[in-house]
Amino acid sequence: MLAGLLNRTLIVPPARLGRGIGWKPKGQLFSRLEWLRALKDFANRCQPPTPSKPATYLLGTKCEEYRHFATIRWSELHNIATLDNDVRFRFVDFVSPTKLQDMLRIDAAETYTHTDERLYDWYYTSVLQGKPFEFVKSEHLALQQRIAGTLRYRLDTPLGETVKGIVDYLGGTGSFMAVHFRNADQPFRKMLPSNMEMFLENMIMAHAFLQYSSIQLEDRMPQHTEQSIRVSKTGSRTMVYVATDHRDPQREMSPLLPWFEQFPCSVILDDLPPYSRL
Repeated sequence: MLAGLLNRTLIVPPARLGRGIGWKPKGQLFSRLEWLRALKDFANRCQPPTPSKPATYLLGTKCEEYRHFATIRWSELHNIATLDNDVRFRFVDFVSPTKLQDMLRIDAAETYTHTDERLYDWYYTSVLQGKPFEFVKSEHLALQQRIAGTLRYRLDTPLGETVKGIVDYLGGTGSFMAVHFRNADQPFRKMLPSNMEMFLENMIMAHAFLQYSSIQLEDRMPQHTEQSIRVSKTGSRTMVYVATDHRDPQREMSPLLPWFEQFPCSVILDDLPPYSRL
């Protein structure tokens, strides 16, 4: 949005596919990303356990991480071309301040890098201090809408076709819902109760809408009242796939237990047999 408003070129590094690295100090984060992107003989350095090679049983964490890592251009995820008239893009295949400075022929003194002062500093800023920008002009709002539309994931690429195949495997479009609860870190754990309540209300409304839409008999169409919506949440048979970092979300006293009480057909990864985990 800023690149479009300020008429600047947006330099876009590759998107990272795989397990998250997690929060790290800036120097450690860039070092890890550069290490992952570097070409190495991992076929020899990270061999599977072999009886004749005792060293292969000492699997380094970096080897395991490398096997769950890949990069892809953002244009493979979103149809960026729809914004060609609004924003200038330059895609690069690295995540490195040093390489970026070399490419632009600038030095560290000419580079500003935002540094968080604490874990999830960006989250505290956005939640506690409100939105950093408010757009009021019609042309700015229109650009905002075009960007939002572009950021929908593509389904006409190999990755998109894979995603569509997973959705079809799980029941098909419109046959289930999904929700993600993050619990391990602050401030997500602190906000879990309020987020839970909000998600429950949103899911109840969505479930009620789907139920009402499927009824064709006009004389039996239920009224969109609070009472009818509350009734729909009891014994709901909506299939919901739940992603969470909570170790045991269905145990007694779990902060996520209210969700499973309202949506008993919720499924977590541990509910699926190993052979079907995609």
